[in-house]
Amino acid sequence: MPARYDLTDPGNQRKLDAADTFAEPAENSGMSLIHLALAFTLTHPAATAPIIGPRTMEHLESRLGAFLRRRRMA
Repeated sequence: MPARYDLTDPGNQRKLDAADTFAEPAENSGMSLIHLALAFTLTHPAATAPIIGPRTMEHLESRLGAFLRRRRMA
């Protein structure tokens, strides 16, 4: 598994570069990058439900914030 996060791997670097592309729009919207990703999934017509995959309570609480924000916007 360590190779999965190897920053010298071109595939991993492309993924990090793609994530960096969305950092500024997320910040301009007042959202974290994870909230922007969840907002996209929640509003995409082909998606039925996002899989949030929290590993800790802190992760869960953060992800739930995206759902609460969406309810306020509705």
